[in-house]
Amino acid sequence: MPEFQLVEYKETRHDEYLKWICTKNDIIQQIHTRQLRTVLNVNADTLQNYWEIGNQILQAQTEKGWGSHVIDLLSADLEKEFGKNNGYSVRNLRTMKVFAREYPDFPVLKIPAIRQVPLAELNAVSQFVQIPLVQITWYHHISLIAKVKDLHERAFYITETAQNGWSRDVMLMQVESNLYERAGKSINNFPQTLPSPQSDLVAAVFKDPYNLGFLEMSERQNELDIEKQLTTRINDFLLEMGKGFAYVGRQYRLAVVSYKKQGESGICPSRNHAATGNRRV
Repeated sequence: MPEFQLVEYKETRHDEYLKWICTKNDIIQQIHTRQLRTVLNVNADTLQNYWEIGNQILQAQTEKGWGSHVIDLLSADLEKEFGKNNGYSVRNLRTMKVFAREYPDFPVLKIPAIRQVPLAELNAVSQFVQIPLVQITWYHHISLIAKVKDLHERAFYITETAQNGWSRDVMLMQVESNLYERAGKSINNFPQTLPSPQSDLVAAVFKDPYNLGFLEMSERQNELDIEKQLTTRINDFLLEMGKGFAYVGRQYRLAVVSYKKQGESGICPSRNHAATGNRRV
């Protein structure tokens, strides 16, 4: 059998290439931006889907006089169609109903602006602030609805979370510390710009189980959990076997040639994108 040897060599990139990939076209940043926009669109569609379901439940109960049992029936049918881990539990459907009731103007929350204005101006112009609701995750929303009842205060935390890229836990910490009162209850129209890719909010959007459930990807996540449990047991078993056995890792990739750029951890010096990789020959 032929013997293979791992060979590591240093690859340099000339200045013209670095200008091409990092400055003129900025291909790496372009990919990151499109990934971010895609996952934010998925988050928006998840919230839209949940609001519409909640609104339909409200209408059915109001117009048809149906009781809470309709939620039980709907949950059973949706889980039969889409699976049990895709966000259609009885509890989540009830939360969708609350979400639709709390935000009748979805995808925005309209609240009166709190500020001193002349009476004539107030009568002439409707003084409202519109807060986009799709800037944070469902996980953020359900926590905020439970913790904050005042809509103006809730709008404040939605805006601050989106602008500062807070995770759900950081947001709740700010709620507990009463940031709304300390900041002077100031709310302005929120510009819909992309959050920082490095923010905790973006990480939460990527990992949100409700977004995965909407895409019917939760089953894949379950497979990964099972794989982790199995590989843990394999490792324990090999340790019991004693010397002569080794567990390298799950889905371990063997490479004939690997490369790493000399002196830098990334392709573009200003970013921390890994430049290490494997090539197959």
